[in-house]
Amino acid sequence: VVPPGERVSFNFFIRPDRTPLYGFVSDSVTFVPDPANPAQSFTMPVVATFDEDFSALTADDYRRAPAAELSAETIELPATPAGQSVTTNFAIRNTGRSPLLVRRIYSGDSGVTIGRYKANIKPGKSVTVPLTVLASDRPRRISVAIITNDPITPTRSITITQP
Repeated sequence: VVPPGERVSFNFFIRPDRTPLYGFVSDSVTFVPDPANPAQSFTMPVVATFDEDFSALTADDYRRAPAAELSAETIELPATPAGQSVTTNFAIRNTGRSPLLVRRIYSGDSGVTIGRYKANIKPGKSVTVPLTVLASDRPRRISVAIITNDPITPTRSITITQP
């Protein structure tokens, strides 16, 4: 029971082992102060970033590690009428010595859709990642995050520009 005018604090523990997602993750917590009156509940947004832990790797592990290389760091889309979709792609190449695992590719922009791609890339090989962007009526810059098991640069990004 919290008296009127007083404050209360809560501690939350986030379990990254219970989500398949890496990178930025958002969710919410709903508070129901009075179970007899659930209509007076309120919801609080919660955000977290989940990164892979490479702290136990040895120097030899780093020598044998995968390495991600992107075909582009920026992609400029052609001028497209608002509401129409533009499909493009980029490649991820494994220049390392062990399999590269693509953990997640995502964008915070709801107008971006990531197509299917192979998530396990053998050394010396590459995969093409298709993406579709819903054109807007104004110029914009969109960031796409690529998360892999490359211990040197686990997160890379591509900037997509729309004129």
